[in-house]
Amino acid sequence: MNNKVTFLVIAFFITAGFYAQQTQDPQIQAAKTEILGEWIRTDCSTCKLIFTNDMKQKYYIDGELMWTYQYDLDWVCEAGQLTMDSRLMLITLDENSNRLSCDIIQTLNDDDSVNDILSITTGQGKLIVYERP
Repeated sequence: MNNKVTFLVIAFFITAGFYAQQTQDPQIQAAKTEILGEWIRTDCSTCKLIFTNDMKQKYYIDGELMWTYQYDLDWVCEAGQLTMDSRLMLITLDENSNRLSCDIIQTLNDDDSVNDILSITTGQGKLIVYERP
C-alpha cells in the first residue's frame, strides 16, 4: 500500500511538472517568482516561512527548522480540492509521510499595502497571514 501511495505521489509531481512546462501560465510563473524568499507570520514574529528556488518550503520557529516540504503552485490540486473562483493553490508534499495538502493563496504581494503580504487559507479553513521582513 505504501509503495502504491509513493508511486501515485511521484506520478502526480511528474505529471504536474510536465503540465506546468507545457502550459507556462504567466500568472503561475509570476506567482512562483513573487513567493520566493522569507515570510514572517503576522501573529508570530519568530515563525518564518521560506520558499526556495528548488521548490522547497521551509518553516522555522525561533530559528529552528520545523519542517521542509516540496511545493508547487497551480489553479487546481490533485488531492481533490478545487476553488470555484480560480484562486491559486499552494500544493505541498511532506516527503516523510507522503501527505499531499492544498491551501488557497488569498493574497500574494498585494500592491495596495505598504508591505508584501502572503495570506493563505489552509485546507482546514484557517487564515494565516505573512509579511516580508
